[in-house]
Amino acid sequence: MKSLNGIAIVCLLFCFGSVSRGTAEEFQATPVTSIRVQPGFQVELLRSAQKGESSWISMTFDDQGRLILGLDDVGLGRLTLSDDPKKAQFEIIDNTLKHCRGVLYAHNSLYVSETNGQGLHRFKDTNGDGQFDQRQLLKKLNYGSRFGHGSNQIVLGPDNNIYLVVGNDVAFPEGVSPNSPYRDPKNDHLLPNPHDAGQDHRVGYILKTDPEGKTWEILAGGFRNQVDMAFNPEGEMFTYDADMEWDIGQPWYRPTRVNHIITAGEYGWRWGTGKWPEYYADSLPSTLDTG
Repeated sequence: MKSLNGIAIVCLLFCFGSVSRGTAEEFQATPVTSIRVQPGFQVELLRSAQKGESSWISMTFDDQGRLILGLDDVGLGRLTLSDDPKKAQFEIIDNTLKHCRGVLYAHNSLYVSETNGQGLHRFKDTNGDGQFDQRQLLKKLNYGSRFGHGSNQIVLGPDNNIYLVVGNDVAFPEGVSPNSPYRDPKNDHLLPNPHDAGQDHRVGYILKTDPEGKTWEILAGGFRNQVDMAFNPEGEMFTYDADMEWDIGQPWYRPTRVNHIITAGEYGWRWGTGKWPEYYADSLPSTLDTG
């Protein structure tokens, strides 16, 4: 039995795995033999990113089964697969967007999370020529530090709405419903640590919108830098988050964790020593601590 999840793992290895040079013109991704999978699953290497193709940091399948790839530095790529890996065709379909950590093809559109740029975009091919001739900025996102904690992956929900995973260096955008289930995170320190006192109230959160980008609400927050999320068959949301690695060994450090996301959920991450203790009644615990 094969799984598209296995294929996705291999494709993303071009970014996260080591890449070795096979010949003067060919690069090879991490060997599939180094990947452990559950019984019944098989991992195949479809294609390794080559010189000039950047690192591939996000992916989605379009309506023709082609892979749309977010590139690490600038732009988007498109990979047309073949039974013969040597015949797979790679092309650049955008050379302007910066560090696209999230891509999603849904509703006859390509949604793009431009992490180091303006925010969430929607592209459409209106005449069927394979090129995205209509481009719209759905929501501008103010990404503060540029240290990798910006807007991340985009996910299609079981309700056909769009869910954007946002890290803790992006302020709440304008135009979000004031009645959002999650709102107004604060540091809540009467006597804050001097370092913490200079920080603002940004936290990681889950942003939800309709396919047209007309209505916006923040569903849950209090994360640090959750980079992706997934729905289970019952429609429940889950994500994975990690604390500041510099704080390992400190009493306020929180292990890397799986979180079950619920609407209006507060997950308690704050800057420095300001993280909410587990005993706070209104802070939700992790589902599983992993390290």
